Amino acid sequence: MKGIMFFLLMDTMDNKYAFRFLPVLLFVLLFPYIPSVSAETSFVYRGLKISPEFSIHAEYNDNVTLSSGMNEKIEDDIVLKFIPSVRAFLPYKDHNFSLGVVGDYRKGTSTSLSDLNMSAVSNMNLNFPGGLKISVSDQYTKTRFDQALFEEDDVSTSQSNTASVVSSYIISRRVRLDGEYFHKWEESESGSEVMTRYTDDFKGKLFFPVSRNNTIMYLSYNVTVQDYEDRAVNNYINNRYLIGLKWAGPSRFSLFAEGGYEELDYSHAKDGNRDNYVGNIGLDVKFTETTDGSVYIGRDVYENLVYKGDVTYTYSENSSVTFSAGKKTESSFASNQLNRTFESTRYKLQFVKVMGNNITANLFGAYILHKDSQINDEEQNDKVWIGRAKLSYSVNESLDVGAIYLYAKKNSNINEAEYKNNRFGIFANYIF
Repeated sequence: MKGIMFFLLMDTMDNKYAFRFLPVLLFVLLFPYIPSVSAETSFVYRGLKISPEFSIHAEYNDNVTLSSGMNEKIEDDIVLKFIPSVRAFLPYKDHNFSLGVVGDYRKGTSTSLSDLNMSAVSNMNLNFPGGLKISVSDQYTKTRFDQALFEEDDVSTSQSNTASVVSSYIISRRVRLDGEYFHKWEESESGSEVMTRYTDDFKGKLFFPVSRNNTIMYLSYNVTVQDYEDRAVNNYINNRYLIGLKWAGPSRFSLFAEGGYEELDYSHAKDGNRDNYVGNIGLDVKFTETTDGSVYIGRDVYENLVYKGDVTYTYSENSSVTFSAGKKTESSFASNQLNRTFESTRYKLQFVKVMGNNITANLFGAYILHKDSQINDEEQNDKVWIGRAKLSYSVNESLDVGAIYLYAKKNSNINEAEYKNNRFGIFANYIF
């Protein structure tokens, strides 16, 4: 398989890159035969488990800036990626603590592309006598949207930090009170423009039984406060009051319905205020032993239709097909956006196939629509196709090697926003 990967990659790129790419390709292919520094998969000391991991990638990218070619030149490049990570886990009585850090350094060999992306997550889960559970977490991320071509579809740099506290208290056998608070800081950079916003969110939900046949009612309250550092016109307070009913039927079926009232109050722009009745209805169902799914549909405060659903068919122990779809109203982060929201619709299909004990194939496709995102005086509607094919081979329990291909195409009524992108890469991933 390694020989086939070699010739496929060399045939798909210009000759000017072949010599530069060859040492990297040989290193990745020979990486499995480099002696390991440690034979253990993790380090354990007095209950503290530390698991380091390291990945190297070499990728040919034919459009590193996702350019349309109209206002700037389309640049291709060989991009090298070095991705170290470490995870730590410490249990203590009924509690546990965890920490994870991932670094992601990407360097172009012929362009100025140079990114240091990273993420860090810490969690503390506390379980107290009497039914009280508290989880405290903090997460920081810095990333470029275009790197994964998985969810997002534009080039920009963003940072965010989210601190949250989640609690659950079992008052009696079937009565439970849940609470959640998070504070999020976001900074988004696109070209020379930088936007910063802060979000505070509180949710409370009380569950109690209304019958003996697994029917539960709940009352819910949610308040969100969002502040922009330099755009007070987009600051708002959102209050949401709901009452819901959940019925757990036979072992393969459950149904929920909720409805209520929502208020959206912009501090400085009263023309954007909303107050409407909102609601959702949904179900979880296991059609057969190998097929299950869930779906909900409803109306949001903007009077838009929202929905989300997925179906998974598992046809062997480690092989499955999943289809998902969703539509929601999203907030804009752009300063030149006349509308504060736009509609986003996504359809996704993922196929995972495990062949034997060593080879895993993963195919992923997505179709994304962004509707009515008015920029300045012009309405922008985008359609994005994203595809990914990944083949990995497990050399042993610690080492995986493989190849990956990514494709993206964006059509838009704004010609400058369109692009096409192809990426061919190889990788090696080692878990110590």
